[in-house]
Amino acid sequence: MVDELNEIDSQKITARLCIPLAPMSANRAYRVFRSRSIKSKEYREYEIAFNHYMAAHFDQCRAFLEQFDTNTHAIKVNMDFYFPYQDIMTKSGRLKLRGQDLDNCVKHCLDNVFKFLNLDDGIVCDLNARKIPSHTSWTVVTLERVKTPSHHDIPDLPKWSEVDH
Repeated sequence: MVDELNEIDSQKITARLCIPLAPMSANRAYRVFRSRSIKSKEYREYEIAFNHYMAAHFDQCRAFLEQFDTNTHAIKVNMDFYFPYQDIMTKSGRLKLRGQDLDNCVKHCLDNVFKFLNLDDGIVCDLNARKIPSHTSWTVVTLERVKTPSHHDIPDLPKWSEVDH
């Protein structure tokens, strides 16, 4: 549970957040009540715990934000979701098909991080996520400042007619 701010060189700034909470799936975040979608009690409790954690470690977040300019920078996000082994693996060692969907965990964690940082998650230009068996549940989010992609960075792709089918 160590948060770090690393400045490797003048171009690479990262913030690493180790969040000691079980990943929250989008499937458990909302309930339908009288034809309206409302936040579940479990998700409201998750948001409160998440915000308390982020507030306690705001200095690391502020240091990252001080080195960030939304006009010239974008963010690369790496997310590692650690689940208890028995929650995501079968006894034979295969991934459970009924386990936590990785994409459902990414949405709410990413939304909560960017909401706390008061940034639009539209500035994310690269997103990587992994599901990892562990003894306990927790989440590691690494934010990296990168140059905003420009039209010069777009590769020339072959035309459909030129691709071997």
